[in-house]
Amino acid sequence: STNGRGLIELNGADNVTIDGDNPNTIGTNRNLTITNGATNTTTYTSVIRFALSTLVSTGNNNTVKNCIINGSATGRNISTATSTTGTEHTTYGILVGGGASTLSATTAPSAITSVNTTIGSGITITSFTADNNQITACARGIAVQGSATTVANLLNISNNVIGSSTSGNTTTVYSRGMTLQGFDNATIAGNTIRNIESYLATAIFGIGLGEVSASGQNAIVEKNIIIKMFSQNPTTYGVHGIALAAGTSNTVRNNFISDLNHVMTGGAAFGSTFGVNGIRISSSTNHKIYYNTVSLFGTFPGTAASSLSSACLLISSTSLTGIDCR
Repeated sequence: STNGRGLIELNGADNVTIDGDNPNTIGTNRNLTITNGATNTTTYTSVIRFALSTLVSTGNNNTVKNCIINGSATGRNISTATSTTGTEHTTYGILVGGGASTLSATTAPSAITSVNTTIGSGITITSFTADNNQITACARGIAVQGSATTVANLLNISNNVIGSSTSGNTTTVYSRGMTLQGFDNATIAGNTIRNIESYLATAIFGIGLGEVSASGQNAIVEKNIIIKMFSQNPTTYGVHGIALAAGTSNTVRNNFISDLNHVMTGGAAFGSTFGVNGIRISSSTNHKIYYNTVSLFGTFPGTAASSLSSACLLISSTSLTGIDCR
């Protein structure tokens, strides 16, 4: 694909299932591999893209499951790949966002030019499911980008494996394991997010809710494993396992988070932006944080120029009321 385009694009389609399991094999398997073969500097690409607009305003009951999804951003965990406009920050495995045609239902979607492109209010992608996929070679494994809680009701992101199987690989997921917003009643469960590593000049996230659009409520984030996240930029940027950046009444329970780290040379002080945080709550109210396990260990590499900056659980402000932590 070219800049801003997906390898497979669905222009406001409903009731589509992409299922990589060969029914002639025993059990449920990932028999289908989809790889975007664009050059690794082609920005804003995606492998599977669901695009919506005011013209094609529904994309309901769509599913992507049992697939191996390889993005086009190969070899970007390198010291020269630091840009927030480069492929190490702007490419996708699965993208649910705006940019569908506004000319006709059969005209191809527009190219996206920003990671902040969202689906407007009044447009719906109800009951979207991404299940049991394996995703790598992109900045953002799964992105659902609604601008209001009415966009992606009944969102289900479950049992996916995101990131390289080995630590230190130059090809992995670099910026966000998943970034989700615009939902009501979401299930984010049983996912494994591993080896999210880069030299990006910005924070990296395992699971981020409400980071792109300040919307999302009543999510259940449970039984996810987030292991090995490493921000290697020497200026020092944040690493957040699970981040609640917006939305209300979300439940984070029974998740396992370990081995988060960043290079300390830049010396950013303890805080909600630049620190290493297992679970970070930086917005909204009435969240429930139950029975999670967070293990942070090891030495911050680099030359420590200021106070160390890590927390298993961070609540960033006294204005975040009604939070129940157990």
